[in-house]
Amino acid sequence: MEQKIRFELSSDKNIVSKTSLTERAFRVNICMPDSTKQAKRSPLNIALIIDRSGSMSGEKLAYARNAAAHVVSLLQGQDHVSVITFDNNVQIVSPSMQATPVNKSMITQEIMAIREGGSTNLSGGWLSGCQLIASTQTEKQLCRAILLTDGQANAGITDITELSRHATELASRGISTSTFGIGLGFNEHLLEEMSTHGRGNFHYIADPSQIPALFAKELGELSEVLLRQAEVEITVPNAERIYALGGYEQLGQGDKITIRLADLYASQVLDIFAIGHVSPQADGSSLGCSAVLRAMDTEQAKVELRSDSILTYGTAKEEVDAPYN
Repeated sequence: MEQKIRFELSSDKNIVSKTSLTERAFRVNICMPDSTKQAKRSPLNIALIIDRSGSMSGEKLAYARNAAAHVVSLLQGQDHVSVITFDNNVQIVSPSMQATPVNKSMITQEIMAIREGGSTNLSGGWLSGCQLIASTQTEKQLCRAILLTDGQANAGITDITELSRHATELASRGISTSTFGIGLGFNEHLLEEMSTHGRGNFHYIADPSQIPALFAKELGELSEVLLRQAEVEITVPNAERIYALGGYEQLGQGDKITIRLADLYASQVLDIFAIGHVSPQADGSSLGCSAVLRAMDTEQAKVELRSDSILTYGTAKEEVDAPYN
């Protein structure tokens, strides 16, 4: 990676109290370099998973078909794509295959023939899509399940915790999940948890006309992924507790947590905020806090960056009077 990643840890104040528990806010700032604009990119392996339950009838399903067909048109010969639909049953519209011109034409015709059905076996459609990705998965591919739905999961696995656990396991195997919730009435908490634990993106679509642009954005980001399986470890010595804001999946307790992130792509700017409760220490002088970014680049090489920040112990008045960042 020719350009450098900017990675920085900072806090709202640089002083903690010697005599009482102090709450400090921390920010981890990640600025990814601009695109290298290379002609060659990592191959993609995508599953398009389309809800065709009865509530998707009419305009919603028409836009979903057009959006999926548009994504297929953007793929290159090195990519793989599969298409799955679900209502109360799961149907493989197209198994995972290379995006050659002949295959793309055939897949597009099959997408445009999708029609609405019954209830919503969301888990069945999603897991089937992930299985199709795995059937042709290679080490250098960027793999993502793209789930498009307007409803509630009312068949198959419906428990959010169990679905999130599956998303975590799949992400650890290199298959991330992005979710698209259409209109009103879908389970926002479910879709957001699946995408967070699946290291993908969650999109809310108020108007079906947004679907093609959002699909194109999703594919564009995938095409410019620079770091995969990224996570940030934050350590605040002498902290009773640290927790990240914003719904990230996080592991650990006490003075150290690990925050799992989605893939990081070119030109992305990401701020991660965390709260730390730092214990008093009458004879303390300073604390060396740290943040470490760990990930894999697109060539499967390990990347590790570190940033440090110092907190100084002071009197209660010094802590109160210290300027805010």
